[in-house]
Parts: sequence; structure tokens; C-alpha cells
Amino acid sequence: MRAIRKKISAADNKMPTTRQYELLISLEKALAGLCRQVVEQGLPIDLDKKSVKKYRQRLGTFRTHLGELLPAEEWRLCKEVADVLVGEGLPRRDGS
Repeated sequence: MRAIRKKISAADNKMPTTRQYELLISLEKALAGLCRQVVEQGLPIDLDKKSVKKYRQRLGTFRTHLGELLPAEEWRLCKEVADVLVGEGLPRRDGS
């Protein structure tokens, strides 16, 4: 999440501050939702290196299969939103 915050902050003067604020609030809500799921599912909440590594691996698996998990229309909308964010000044995930 820290990397995403940095990317949003790096968009200073590339997008309106109100849009940056909106994106930061959305990010915080997503983080809160993830935390809630961790607690509800009884997953470990430790932040030791082993736990963090495990969560990163799970996130990587999720990202890899997201397009397969979502209905086609929802996946298309996700890609459109990603394109809009790039147009607003955020870099693509691959850094371009």
C-alpha cells in the first residue's frame, strides 16, 4: 500500500488535488476491507517477515487470477478504470 500511496502522491500537478484525495480515501477503504477480511477469516495478523511474505504471495496469486475470477464485464471495467488512472497521471503497474 505504501507504494500505491507514493504513486498517488507523485501525481502532484498531474491531477487535481481533489482527485488525489479521492484516490487516497479509496485506498484507505480498500485497506480497511482487507484488514476486516483477515480478521473475519481468522488469518494471522502478525507483521513479521514470514507473515508479510505469505500475504505478498497470496496477493500475487490473486493478481494473477483476477481476470479469471471476475465476470468478463467487471474485468473489462477494471481495465478501463486502470486506463483512466494512467491518463490521470499514475504509472502503469509495470512502471511505464
